[in-house]
Amino acid sequence: MIRHLVYILLLGLTSFLFVVCGQSNEVPASEPTATPKPAPTATPKLAPTATPKLAPTATSKPAPTATSKPAPTATSKPAPTATPKPAPTATPKPAPTATPKPAPTATPKPAPTATPKPAPTATPVPLLTAIDQEDLTIVKNHMAMGTDPNSGPILQGFPFEGAFPIHLAVLKNNREIVRVLLENGAQIDIKADNSDEATPLHWAAFYSMEDMVTFLISEGAPINALDANGTSPIDSANYAKVLSQGNPETLQKLNSIIEILESNGGLSAEELTRLSGIESTPGVESVEINTYGFKLIVDGSISIESSGLLADNAREQDGIVFFQYEGANTTLLWITGSDQDELLPDIYTQIVEAQPELTFSLINEGDIAVDSSQGKYLTFVANSDSGEVEAGGLTGVWTCPTDRVFSLTVTGLDPVVLQIRFKRLIDNFTCTP
Repeated sequence: MIRHLVYILLLGLTSFLFVVCGQSNEVPASEPTATPKPAPTATPKLAPTATPKLAPTATSKPAPTATSKPAPTATSKPAPTATPKPAPTATPKPAPTATPKPAPTATPKPAPTATPKPAPTATPVPLLTAIDQEDLTIVKNHMAMGTDPNSGPILQGFPFEGAFPIHLAVLKNNREIVRVLLENGAQIDIKADNSDEATPLHWAAFYSMEDMVTFLISEGAPINALDANGTSPIDSANYAKVLSQGNPETLQKLNSIIEILESNGGLSAEELTRLSGIESTPGVESVEINTYGFKLIVDGSISIESSGLLADNAREQDGIVFFQYEGANTTLLWITGSDQDELLPDIYTQIVEAQPELTFSLINEGDIAVDSSQGKYLTFVANSDSGEVEAGGLTGVWTCPTDRVFSLTVTGLDPVVLQIRFKRLIDNFTCTP
């Protein structure tokens, strides 16, 4: 078997109290009894009686009374009362009141208000980051500052590469952010900057966002816009259905989306082509494989390799062709007289055994119809030893009336690309040339 699995790298808070006592001396009683009586009796009575009464009575009363009262009363009252009151009252009040108020009020307020606010608002959070975080306030700030909503798509190599701000807002299913972007000039029909070039409505339909589909249509999204693969939004919803078998809730949403699109005039690319009378997209080269008893039309320029299964070269009874189809490694195999129910698991087993260093897991299985022939399909992913998804793929089988069983396998990096390529190929396949 041909090995076509491509590795990928899919997809920041521990008192003392002192008492002093005096001492008194006593005099003997024999000495004062004989001598001291006449001497102290005549002299001490006149001297101490005349002097002490007049001196303290006449001098002490008028002197302190006449001098001490008028001096403090006349001088102390008028001096402090007349001088301090007018001086502090007239000078300090107008000076501090008139000067400090206008100075701090006029200078500091406009400076911090005008400078710091626009700087942090414009720089720290890019528009795409604000949308991813669903921060409506920062998105509005970007719009107020003139950020272009139709520039700066997600860079190549990152998840959802090529998505413009409105694509990302659609993926977040945030109608308010989409509304703000549209009100500020976002193009509702802008195509993603990647190989598929799908519009926001394509994305909403593919990712089963029923309310967003209704909202975008009400805002004027073109119902039948075609992407680079020539597919319409209804085709995107149908592609998603192929991958959602076994998920009733998602299938119900996708069926509702298809009904909404159809009720608003939505058509598949095939219906649009038939109505327009154009057999192929103008300017798009195509390759037709029709030398082995069937026909497969591949849009774009491809280089085809072929080999036989039971013989050296491919032939009508059996064979294999493989080619690179815009991001999808493609293998088409056919064999006569086989059983498609046995061929499908056998193909998957050979893919798994061809890449022993990877761990494969089935995602889902379901039914498909190819040129009115009923068939089955399965989808799978491959993980590295660390558990990261490294690759993915789809394999489908069907049986044509000529009793030939066909198997189509696509593998690659981008699951969305694989889904689109797979559906495009089975739509362009017919059992007869």
